[in-house]
Amino acid sequence: YGKFISKGAEFEISTPDTPRDWYNYLWNERYVALFSQTAKGESLTQDMMGRRIEIVFNRMLFLRDQDTGKFWSLNGLPADQFKTGYRCIHGLGYSEIIQKHDGMESSFRIFVPENEVCEIWTARIRNAGKKTRKFKAFAFFNTMFDGFFKPQTYYGGKGSFDKKLNSVVIRKRGEFDGAEEVSIYMTIDRKVSGFDCSMNGFAGHGTEQRPDAVVRGHCAGTGSE
Repeated sequence: YGKFISKGAEFEISTPDTPRDWYNYLWNERYVALFSQTAKGESLTQDMMGRRIEIVFNRMLFLRDQDTGKFWSLNGLPADQFKTGYRCIHGLGYSEIIQKHDGMESSFRIFVPENEVCEIWTARIRNAGKKTRKFKAFAFFNTMFDGFFKPQTYYGGKGSFDKKLNSVVIRKRGEFDGAEEVSIYMTIDRKVSGFDCSMNGFAGHGTEQRPDAVVRGHCAGTGSE
């Protein structure tokens, strides 16, 4: 299923369809993240009192062809679509999923910086064909900020889009590291064209691997539900 490369500094996985998820542990003194060969995994932070905030519960990064409506994930999921042209590299403090699909070459990389309470995703996309194509990217993470997601359940967190921060922000009251309110956020170095702050709004009747927002080609602009 893989081999050590770069004189043992990296491990290259050659298929997303491994017997079980193969995780890389990415961490600093304030933040710990798990990242599998298909970007699965959770992340958390903990204060001096041992109180934990489970921030990321799962990650997905989608690419949608706006002309055809066809979409796929840069995660290498579903695994049966990426039997060839796929590899995942687990390194020291970073992981990267590289794949070729439908004439497109992509890279989905994550790393945890030395001191910050965050993880950073980097996506690179290259059109290997000659035809000009128009794509929209959808970045998604499920969170355990309010506990496990259950339909028709009320949560303490409130989600919204902050135009000044160009970020989706979820806030809730709770003691952590001397603060009485805690916020988590997701931002990007591009102008955001749409957002959803709730699982119902993004996934709808679909699933994390086939969310309604990606199927229809745009988000619904929802807050907490």
